[in-house]
Amino acid sequence: ENAKTMNHLIDLITGGICLFKVEKDMHFRVLYANEACCRFFGTVKQEIKKREYRIDDFVHPKDKSAAFQAIGSAMATKKPIDMEIRILTHGQDYIWCKMNSDIQRYDKDGCPIFHAMFTDITEIKSAQKDADIQREKLLKILKNVPAPVFCASYENPFELTAVSTEFAESLGVSREEI
Repeated sequence: ENAKTMNHLIDLITGGICLFKVEKDMHFRVLYANEACCRFFGTVKQEIKKREYRIDDFVHPKDKSAAFQAIGSAMATKKPIDMEIRILTHGQDYIWCKMNSDIQRYDKDGCPIFHAMFTDITEIKSAQKDADIQREKLLKILKNVPAPVFCASYENPFELTAVSTEFAESLGVSREEI
């Protein structure tokens, strides 16, 4: 009864919760996934029970090496994993996930079983990308303003964060030196 209650509560969590086993061949086989995790993987809980799902099949090819290294490091050091990876959802669509994971226990065969939480951070990554693009545009504009201009933060007013070419020239130094 307690297990049913806990499973119901876990299914209400909007982040993906799962247990996965790192097998001897280094595949990450899903043992349990809550509803949100199933949505991330484009499946349902009944399918997880029927057939084998491997998390490593859902990790973006450019992130696989980092994921394998993080798992290997966690197995060697017994330290938790905190990383960002892209996960395949439906068709060829990927979402960015923050993955927090740690070894929960070891199976009879000595293979580690990890518990993990996946949080969709796609919108955050998109906003960061947009902010980086806007920052680059602003810096390009500031560097080419036809007047001596500089920027500094309120916290560190003597530490310049951006300068125009004309400002650097007025000081007799290059922007790189500043």
